[in-house]
Amino acid sequence: MCMSNDCCCPVFIPGPRGPQGPIGPTGATGPQGPTGATGPQGPTGATGPQGPTGATGPQGPAGPAFNTYGSFYNPLEQIITTGIPVALTTTITASNLALAGSSIVIPTTGTYLIGYGVNTVPNAAAGNNIFIAVNGVGVVGTERALSVAAGTSSSTIVSLTAGNIITLMPTAAGATISAIGAPTAILNITQIA
Repeated sequence: MCMSNDCCCPVFIPGPRGPQGPIGPTGATGPQGPTGATGPQGPTGATGPQGPTGATGPQGPAGPAFNTYGSFYNPLEQIITTGIPVALTTTITASNLALAGSSIVIPTTGTYLIGYGVNTVPNAAAGNNIFIAVNGVGVVGTERALSVAAGTSSSTIVSLTAGNIITLMPTAAGATISAIGAPTAILNITQIA
């Protein structure tokens, strides 16, 4: 190093900047950062087109077929007495049922709808009634009082066994059922199950 003020000390002049060196190799990948918060749910998309109609399924089995019914009546005035069935003389329509005297014998075990109607009884007294009977025994809920002024009717659904005998039974002593304006009595029976 020149320590003197002598003019013989060398003067250093910086040279020009050299060229940039080559890029160094890429460093190792840093650790993964934490997962960001879930963004808001987007809007629901439009409904897609309806799919094609599926094939028609097979036809189910046929339900039971009932062909047992009958409607029976008496167009004539008649006198009724306790213990003797109301007289039925004429068949309006029937299938698998028939009158046997004034009774109908049930051919097939099942459930039946039974209804009846009786015309006015001009000499009806207190205690004069009419009801559906199975083998001579009254069916609960079918008993009705006979009337001087109006006809009487009732219906019921009852389970019956093949061979049961259906009748229309009175509780009366010499009461007369009128034939004016309507049959004296009518009985309808239809198997429903």
